[in-house]
Amino acid sequence: MRCTTCTRPSKDRVEKVNVSGEECSTPNSYHGPCQGCRDISEVDVQIAQATALLLNLRLKRCDAKRRRNQHHDRLVRRLPVEVISRIFVHCLPPQSPLSGVGYLGYLESRCPKQRTQHPGLVVAAVCQSWRQIALATPRLWSVAVMKIEESDVAAQAEMTADWLGRSGALPLSLEIRQIKPDSSSISYSRRIRKPIDLTPIFEAVSAHILRLKRLEVQVDAELLDLLRGEAPMLRELHLDQKPCQIPKGSFFAPSHPAHSGSNWSGVTFFETLSLSVAEALHLFEQTQQLVECRIAEVNDPFVELPDETRHITLPYLETLLLDQGPLKQSGLLNHLTAPVLKTLKTEAHPDSISQFITRSKCGLDQLLINVLDGTPEDLIELFKTTPYLTNLKIMEGTIAEMFFEHLAPTSLMGDGPSATPEFLPHLCDVRLTGVPYFKWSSVPCIFSSRKENGDLVPRPLNYLRLTLSFTDEDGGTPRIIPEDVKSRLKDLRAQSKLTIYSGYYDILRD
Repeated sequence: MRCTTCTRPSKDRVEKVNVSGEECSTPNSYHGPCQGCRDISEVDVQIAQATALLLNLRLKRCDAKRRRNQHHDRLVRRLPVEVISRIFVHCLPPQSPLSGVGYLGYLESRCPKQRTQHPGLVVAAVCQSWRQIALATPRLWSVAVMKIEESDVAAQAEMTADWLGRSGALPLSLEIRQIKPDSSSISYSRRIRKPIDLTPIFEAVSAHILRLKRLEVQVDAELLDLLRGEAPMLRELHLDQKPCQIPKGSFFAPSHPAHSGSNWSGVTFFETLSLSVAEALHLFEQTQQLVECRIAEVNDPFVELPDETRHITLPYLETLLLDQGPLKQSGLLNHLTAPVLKTLKTEAHPDSISQFITRSKCGLDQLLINVLDGTPEDLIELFKTTPYLTNLKIMEGTIAEMFFEHLAPTSLMGDGPSATPEFLPHLCDVRLTGVPYFKWSSVPCIFSSRKENGDLVPRPLNYLRLTLSFTDEDGGTPRIIPEDVKSRLKDLRAQSKLTIYSGYYDILRD
């Protein structure tokens, strides 16, 4: 029954009246309920009849509007169905959730994404004609976001099968997200005692797994084993499972004997929250086509460490981003060679990074390091192995005078080949965060005056950002900048070449 005032379904806002006469204070055995109860009953009958009439009129209006649109709506009447279908396809997002994020946007990509209603559902709700066109456009349904809830599993499985079936034979981009109930609710504790079997939903997905090209999974680890079948088209894979480790029996574990790497052989993009060194090496052995890899944490789940002689070459790997776990990252890099690597982010020891780059003989041009261990001398030796470096970011560590001493003499360099290698000759962008142990007067010296001097040309360095955490220890950089040096630093700031922060405060601001 609907509330007669707001016309919305409500159980609490509608008066429930007993008109049998049982509640009457002066029941009349000859005439039944009292007059008031009879009046209410008659009015309720009239309301029910009026509601049914109104519903019937609304349905008739929808039919009339549909007939009118066939004769008056120029877009539906004149545009070919193929053109409308193509317009609908252009409503899809230009990129999948897994692609198109460079290393500078990596942290932003970890933030929760905004979710909007799927374009296919939006256009299908406009009119019957558009709905028919939308449902007959496979491309609209080849991108799907599945939200798995522990309720009405049969209905979710049916909707999943219908959705994926509309995509025809096209490659699929699929995101599977597990929505868990509120742990503070009473019903949650009841569900814990009675587990919900989510197998039917994953069976609906597995029926189309041959066409799976992109997959993003945010579910509990034990649910990964519910995905069955071969995925030879799989190219992009993001695992955001909890707990972080991939279960050994999972079909999506790269070491699983059931597929011997057939699900992973074509993967070019991989991202996960956490892997052990052993699991990462299993992954790299099965993904020889890998171009980009992101591991948020290289951990140690107390498994047997791999053989030190084990060595893996990744011939196509261009980007390797390792966030946390410095000791395990050093161990992982000691087993790898990446000859075409361009971008590296790691917390490994500088010595391990140097050996990895030297062994790979790669032309690394972007390096992001978190120096939790190692000396300034170790960093200088590392930078000598990266002559093609253009972007350098040090997120934690000591900003030593030695770094500026090596950069300053080569602010102007020879135009031709040099007998001695130049120090970071292609460096363009430098961002350093840490405790300063340098002289303020050393900073301007790394920038050339942009005036050629005979055969000398300026280094392409065009930006330096310093984020400093000052210390009172001996040898630390003083907080007060000498006026003559400060004037030179402000000139560089005015040219957008230099910013210096202490926390969030710009120390060059007047």
